[in-house]
Amino acid sequence: MRLLIADEHELVAHALGRLLRDEPDMQVVGHARTGRQVMELMLSAETGTAHVVRALRAGASGYLPKSASVAELRRAIREVHAGRRHIHPSLADSVLKALVAPGYDDPLSLLSTRERQVLQLLAEGHAYDEIARILSLSRKTVETYRARMLGKLDVKDFASLVRFAIRHGIIPLE
Repeated sequence: MRLLIADEHELVAHALGRLLRDEPDMQVVGHARTGRQVMELMLSAETGTAHVVRALRAGASGYLPKSASVAELRRAIREVHAGRRHIHPSLADSVLKALVAPGYDDPLSLLSTRERQVLQLLAEGHAYDEIARILSLSRKTVETYRARMLGKLDVKDFASLVRFAIRHGIIPLE
C-alpha cells in the first residue's frame, strides 16, 4: 500500500514516515504540509468530538489521536486499506454518543466543502485574489462564498467569521 503523509509540521511527517518505512506492505511515497486534499486516514492532536465527527463527515475513514501507539497506527492503516473504518477506542464512545444524540448540531455541516475551503483560507489571512488563484475561482465567486457563509452562520462581519473558524477548529489559535 502506498501512503502519503500530510502534516503541517515537517518533523512530524518525516517521523511518521520513518516509523512506517520498515513495514513490508507499506511504502511512504511522499509528504505534504497541508490537509486540503482528501485523506483516508487522519492522525490528529485534535480529539474533540465535533472535530472527529467533521473529519469523518469530510471523508476520513479513520481517526487516531497523536498519542496513539505505533502498533495502533499500523493496525489502523491496514484496516482502512482493507475498506474498514477505524476510530481509536478512546474517541469512539463519545463520537457515537454525539452522533445518536437528538439535536446533535454541527454548524459546519451548514457549509459546502468549497465554503469550508474558502473559510479556511480567509481565516488564514489570504486575500480574495489569492484564494481565487489557489482554488481556481474568480474573485467575485470568492466574495459570493464569503457572503453566503455570513448568512448561513448568522455572523455579521469578517472578524466574526474568523472567530467562528477558530472556535470550530478550522484554523488553530497560535
